[in-house]
Amino acid sequence: MYTVTFYSFKGGVGRSMALINVAADLVLSGNRVLIVDFDLEAPGLDTFNLAGPGPEALGVVDFVDRFRNTGIAPNIKDFVHRASVDDQHSEGLWVMPAGKQDSEYAFRLASIDWQRLYTESDGYLLFEDLKAQWNNVIRPDYVLIDSRTGHTDVGGICTRQLPDAVVVLFFPNEQNRSGLEKVVKQIRHEANSPRKKEIRLHFVMSNVPDLDDEEDILAGSVRRLQESLEYDELAATIHHYPSLALLNQAVFTVARPKSRLAQEYRRLEKVIRRNNLEDREGSLEFLRQLQDRPTRSMPLSNIEARLSEIRKRHAADGEILRQIANLLKQQRKYDEAVSILNDASNVGLVDADLLLSRAEMNFSLGNRGAAIPDLKGLFSLAEVPIWQLVGAVRLLADLDSHEAENVTTSPAVHALDSGDQASLAVELMSSSNTRSIADGLVRSLMSREPAQLKLPSSTRNPIALSLIAQRRFSDARKVLMPPGSSQGTLPLEEAFNYAMAVWGETGSPIRDLFQQVLDRRHERAHVDANFLQCLALAYGVMGEKDQALQQLAGARNLITTGGGETFSAWRYLVVAPAQFSEDLDSLERMINGEKLKPLVLQQAKPQ
Repeated sequence: MYTVTFYSFKGGVGRSMALINVAADLVLSGNRVLIVDFDLEAPGLDTFNLAGPGPEALGVVDFVDRFRNTGIAPNIKDFVHRASVDDQHSEGLWVMPAGKQDSEYAFRLASIDWQRLYTESDGYLLFEDLKAQWNNVIRPDYVLIDSRTGHTDVGGICTRQLPDAVVVLFFPNEQNRSGLEKVVKQIRHEANSPRKKEIRLHFVMSNVPDLDDEEDILAGSVRRLQESLEYDELAATIHHYPSLALLNQAVFTVARPKSRLAQEYRRLEKVIRRNNLEDREGSLEFLRQLQDRPTRSMPLSNIEARLSEIRKRHAADGEILRQIANLLKQQRKYDEAVSILNDASNVGLVDADLLLSRAEMNFSLGNRGAAIPDLKGLFSLAEVPIWQLVGAVRLLADLDSHEAENVTTSPAVHALDSGDQASLAVELMSSSNTRSIADGLVRSLMSREPAQLKLPSSTRNPIALSLIAQRRFSDARKVLMPPGSSQGTLPLEEAFNYAMAVWGETGSPIRDLFQQVLDRRHERAHVDANFLQCLALAYGVMGEKDQALQQLAGARNLITTGGGETFSAWRYLVVAPAQFSEDLDSLERMINGEKLKPLVLQQAKPQ
């Protein structure tokens, strides 16, 4: 049970409205919620569009009055009543109203001396008993208390004794600032009192006008409030909402869930839940927030204490344990993170993300023997995201190259469609450790019927490059020219590679194909050594010697000044600058009439 009081020093800020909307959305999210109307002088929770008890229902004042008459804490079953959010959600909501709204209500309320109740009649124990009964009888996930405004004895019960957290709503003016300063200090003082009770404060700026702040009036007021109340950031901002639906006391999170006002209430709800360690979704939200944006207002020691408490409270929840392990992994606390992932798998969480993460950390720790079974387990799964497969293949290739060769026939890879298998192959082509695995994937793809070979456009050229390098020219041509396409529809780079594949397959260059490449050479905006080499080769095939030598000279200049490895169309491999220069020498000899052809075409392998 997590108890939250909604408090404002002055009225007119939509405090009850905020409480009702948060309560309704918590119920819609599957929580059990008790709302308590402690605004005894001006009760109003019963005016909202919730199906609840009528004005004759007993509540807080009657509970206290019966105790004063009997000296015994009453059973709350007479004072707490079922309610419902709407016709479709009739479960999960209870109301403890302010009291029976008859002609004697004001007399009963006025007869309660709250100070005397505490000093002479064990009032503190009465409300501790009330909390215990809420928990034991109703078993709510959340208790939301609507407190009266100002400095009052009842306000102290609501803001200091009963709650785990207080939502402080205010309009950003001086009156609210000066009034709230004392109340907030009293709430914070509870942490240093004999009870050592840490009450979390959530500050909400409410009923804010949605206007231009050209003169920095609103911004200046907000800065003064922030300094005076000593908060780092607002839990939420609730803007003034000009809608006649407010006159009908509509519950926006139910009746108008897509409205801006409903979204603002949900943001407040999310902050409340994030700080309730018993709330699974709230704990997950807190853990994800730490990964994405560390909580600036919380010292590291407090964060570690909360992580420890969340782990203890949710020891059987694999997803929460995984998120904690992810945080520890970010801190490079691999031993502890692996231990928590072991706990997560022991309670039933076994998926690709866990297996890969644990394998990576064991690899970093030098526990190679522990990493391999996790990777093999990953490949035995039927559904693994492709980005995780890429990482898993590379890691397994580093650990056991022989075992890595088997992944092409694994359930995880087999479950991929041809497009994803092609994407996986392309990702694995860039490393010498995984190139043979990529080749195996391509070989498997090429064994399929043409109608089944549906490759993403981004993969066709890389796969064709790999096939040409292996002198599998017919397969490269099929990849580059799927049914229904023509060379004129191919991107420029694919058109050149198609011409090379046909040359390799037939043994002779087809001049028309290379002429189409030259006709479209201006489509390429970026010029590099490889592109100029390709143009030189195409011009050489067409017998345009001067143009070919001009492009060749440009390629030499770029490879000399650019440095770094470059893809060579002479051998269809990425080569060092010196080797690229040697390929240009061979190409020059071909252009000058020597009977040569590119090295990749000189010794064809069987298809």
